[in-house]
Amino acid sequence: MIKEWIKEERGETNIIAIILIILVVIVLAAIFKQQLISIVNGLFDQLRDALGL
Repeated sequence: MIKEWIKEERGETNIIAIILIILVVIVLAAIFKQQLISIVNGLFDQLRDALGL
């Protein structure tokens, strides 16, 4: 059953589409993670300066 599903054109196209979507999500998450880290570090730096630490 699974082999038949994989052999169908729609199945192959869906698998490729799912893989591409997963790759895009991973790349966007990596970009967002870096921006989030920068924002948090900036906030902590401002907090340290305000507290005089």
